[in-house]
Amino acid sequence: MSSKRQRASMPNALALIDPEALTGTKLALRRGLEAGGFRTAMRSGVDVLAPMYAATTESGTKFEAITEKEGLRAALKWRNAQFKES
Repeated sequence: MSSKRQRASMPNALALIDPEALTGTKLALRRGLEAGGFRTAMRSGVDVLAPMYAATTESGTKFEAITEKEGLRAALKWRNAQFKES
């Protein structure tokens, strides 16, 4: 099954799970993440990341322009290309 089809079928699969079981599973996952320090890790970087995401940057402006003109797929392709090794 393709990744796209798997993502599309996920909400349907979750809808079949008993609500109480789903709630319990979510609680267990949250507790595990918290035990691993996930919340602390997220909070420790928010003071650095929030202003960065709120700022207008040259690359952000270009990303938005590509998204409007060519679509999100093209913008993501442009962004990913910046990280490829030559």
